[in-house]
Amino acid sequence: MAANTTPVVSSSTAPDTPTRAAWLALAGCLLGVFMQMLDTTIVNIALPDLTVDLGAATSEQLFVLSVYTLAFACTLLTAATLGGRLGRRRMFIFAMVAFTVTSVLCGLARSPLELIICRGAQGMSAALMSAQTLALIAALFPKSRHGAVFGIYGAVAGLAAMLGPVLGGLLVTGDLFGWGWRAIFFVNVPIGIVACVLAGRRLPQMRDADPPRLDLVGVALSTAGLFLLLYPLAVGREQNWPPRLWAMMGAAVVLLGLFVVVERRLLRSGGAPLLRLDLFASRRFSVGLLLSLLFFSVFAGFFFTVSVATQFGLGYSALRTGLL
Repeated sequence: MAANTTPVVSSSTAPDTPTRAAWLALAGCLLGVFMQMLDTTIVNIALPDLTVDLGAATSEQLFVLSVYTLAFACTLLTAATLGGRLGRRRMFIFAMVAFTVTSVLCGLARSPLELIICRGAQGMSAALMSAQTLALIAALFPKSRHGAVFGIYGAVAGLAAMLGPVLGGLLVTGDLFGWGWRAIFFVNVPIGIVACVLAGRRLPQMRDADPPRLDLVGVALSTAGLFLLLYPLAVGREQNWPPRLWAMMGAAVVLLGLFVVVERRLLRSGGAPLLRLDLFASRRFSVGLLLSLLFFSVFAGFFFTVSVATQFGLGYSALRTGLL
């Protein structure tokens, strides 16, 4: 069926016995997952080297790390809707190419500001890719295989997060081609090319037959609210908490409160909100989110603190820090 007329592809349309093409497409998707998670942790190890090379201040160091996840968070909900409207395969390949290109731009950055901007674009690309991955994998395999396939998905994501510091240490210490810390971004290029080749022609298009209207108000409120909350937290200590940062956080509370009101009203009217608040009525869902929030808050802070303390404070090499 032509790409521009492909309807929604559900997991029930997948053959009972997965084909070789399905496994190759899965490999392409998993390489995308690997890159996303790798870039979440690998930068921590290279942070001291790129700080010295680019002359980054403390707040700029924090933004190099946090802007990736901030852009990812602000884009993720919108990315899922865009995939349904434009086609998930098309969006996945576009995002994969964008992620690869922005990785190169990160490696070529000559100032902290350039790196922060490129890292933000990289995070947006990762979100566009991530939002399509689970739906695509579900469509490739029958429900009887979902347990095993999503188990592989989780294992790859965990392995990438764990290997990030070690691989980063190897690349920085090895000084591949004299690239130094820049190699941690250039390593995404061959991975991205292979992923596009494996997934490009084998993934289902998966376009919604009657896509809902994009919740533009929800997009604006959630993005602005998250930014106004997280920006002061990143720069507050270094700037000694001026009044404008407190005002920004106050505005963030107001905007995120309005976001909740708008999403609840849209859901009641039968629309398609960016975030379905009725999901929070499930105790398992809410507890799971809370545990995830606690885990990843400690996870990110631990990596940042240990990477800086061991290399700047104890004089460890990047490789020794990664192994630690």
